[in-house]
Amino acid sequence: MDRKTFSIIQQTPERLDKILAKKYPQYTRGEIIRMIKTGAITVNDITVKPHYIPQKGDKITITPPQQEKICPQTRKKLDIIAENADFMVINKPCGMQVHPSHAKETDTLVHVLVAHNPHIRDVGEDPQRPGIVHRLDKDTTGVMVIAKNNHTFNALKRQFADHTVQKTYYALVFGRFDNKIGVIDAPIARAMSYKKQKIAQGKYRGVSRDARTDYRVIEEYTIGEHILSLVEVHTHTGRTHQIRVHMKHIGHPLFGDVRYYTKPH
Repeated sequence: MDRKTFSIIQQTPERLDKILAKKYPQYTRGEIIRMIKTGAITVNDITVKPHYIPQKGDKITITPPQQEKICPQTRKKLDIIAENADFMVINKPCGMQVHPSHAKETDTLVHVLVAHNPHIRDVGEDPQRPGIVHRLDKDTTGVMVIAKNNHTFNALKRQFADHTVQKTYYALVFGRFDNKIGVIDAPIARAMSYKKQKIAQGKYRGVSRDARTDYRVIEEYTIGEHILSLVEVHTHTGRTHQIRVHMKHIGHPLFGDVRYYTKPH
């Protein structure tokens, strides 16, 4: 994303980092907070805190650090479900990170995308996330749509930002549900360890964020001494690890989830 400047037309009680997270969904809130703290994001040319409440007339300037474009890597192949001139639909495998991070700079999905179609390197606002309009966790297998040109990128980005895209998840979890259909409405926050998320109860870092998850039990299985349930899940919010945290919260952790597994009820 090139340098951008905009002014606050109407004042709201919302924090600066939250406003920018909604306006630029290609960045996580954590990344926006880091840019604010390092001075890459300023208000009236002055560095402020992430919790600053912008005032009417404030000038917000965003100057993201310059990053090199992705170099193609061909060690892995794409599982392409559909493709046309504007976008492709792929099946992201478990264990593949979507885009580079501080912990993993190479061998991500975007490296494979650029190897498949070098033109994707120029799509989007972030050279480290070409064509990416939404994300899935590294350990999640699922369908992703990838933009192949900037017109499609902007159109898809608006749809995800406006929540007009309906996403359905399927999760295999421990235990038998008393209620086969339910809603989990519990805010999520960063755990004190910084290593994972948690339900906003007791001690946590930063601020909590509203989170709501709907679920419906599809099937139950008995494997040895374990009872497992296959559930269909719809999220109304897109919090980090939301399904994993919510399912753990109600005593049904995801099968195979090493980070959030606790002994099921």
